[in-house]
Amino acid sequence: LHTEIAGVRFLFHFSQVILFVTVLAPIFWHHWIRTGAGNSNFFYGLTLAYALAQILLLCEVLMAVLRYDKRKRKQLLSS
Repeated sequence: LHTEIAGVRFLFHFSQVILFVTVLAPIFWHHWIRTGAGNSNFFYGLTLAYALAQILLLCEVLMAVLRYDKRKRKQLLSS
C-alpha cells in the first residue's frame, strides 16, 4: 500500500491543515461556549477547513492509486 500512496502530492499540506484544525478547534470551542468571548463563525470555519482537507486528501489518495494502477497496467502490457 505504501507504493500506491507514495504519489500523493500535497500530503504534508493536508496533514498540516488537519493538525492545526485539531489543535485550534478545542480552543475556539472553549472561547465560544465557556467564556462567551468567541464567535461561532470561527468554529464553523474550522469545521469547513477540516472537511475540505479530508475531502481533498481522499481525492489525492484515490488519484495516486489510479496513477499507480495505470503505471502497472502499462508495464504489464509492454512486457
